[in-house]
Amino acid sequence: MLSSGGRRQESGVRRQEAGGRSQESGVRSQESGVRIKKLKIHKSG
Repeated sequence: MLSSGGRRQESGVRRQEAGGRSQESGVRSQESGVRIKKLKIHKSG
């Protein structure tokens, strides 16, 4: 019975982690865009 309660808490934590990962993916997409801009500037220069 205690294990079932622990699993419920873990599922909640996993949901939060999933949200954090979605934010991280957004940050990574922005970083990739910045890197592409930098590469374009270096190539044009």
